[in-house]
Amino acid sequence: MIIQLWHARDSDFQAELYAPLKGSSFFHEHEWILPHDWEEVNSRESLKAVDIFIADVSHPATGLGIELGFASLYSKRILCIYKKWNKVSSSLKYITEDFLEYENQEDMISKIEEYISQNIHTTQKKIYVWCALTHASPEFREEIRGFKDSLRSMCHVLDYTGVIDSGTITAEDIYQHDRWCVIDCDVFVAECSYPSTGLGYEIATAVEHHKKILLIAREDAVVTRMILGIPPEKAEFFRYQTIEQVRTYIQHHYL
Repeated sequence: MIIQLWHARDSDFQAELYAPLKGSSFFHEHEWILPHDWEEVNSRESLKAVDIFIADVSHPATGLGIELGFASLYSKRILCIYKKWNKVSSSLKYITEDFLEYENQEDMISKIEEYISQNIHTTQKKIYVWCALTHASPEFREEIRGFKDSLRSMCHVLDYTGVIDSGTITAEDIYQHDRWCVIDCDVFVAECSYPSTGLGYEIATAVEHHKKILLIAREDAVVTRMILGIPPEKAEFFRYQTIEQVRTYIQHHYL
């Protein structure tokens, strides 16, 4: 796993955080990003690949708040740690439910190790597949459903609500759920063979949140130039003859 640690710059982080972590039994089992160890870290870029973001919030710091904001924006798993008796900001509860109070360095290392161990299984890549739904044929929907099922053995597939059970799921439910899936996923796959206003909105949301985006379309499909014009550094475009080709491409390039 890739784990990034952040803290107040004016704390004694070398002795209180870096040294105990480097001396732990699990340190070399993972890739760590320690922001002030060797050179300055561009956290806005490094955070995109991080599995867990650990913030020592024992001491208040404006920079730390900015990094927490980036981690939340990128939908990263956030663990806030703090030394016992220290007062921490109540606002932190709005970006994470994971808090760890420690008494000393040994207690801190033990609890971090336990947290990482418990969350290793949750770092499986999350993929969200979206396509035209409202005006799509039942055959097309079934093909996409089978495609998603074929991915489940390799990654965690997030499911949209779409037009399923439209009698009890409201438009507001669909908006909240499906938008969150875009924000929460690691890879957003958009099937663009058929026009869809909702799909366009979700692609824009994925671009806004700096997601890895794979745009796919059948080989003979006519795709709007608005989608084809998305810069390659923001989204990749892949045409296919069979949906199995997409599955293989995702396995080799995104997992």
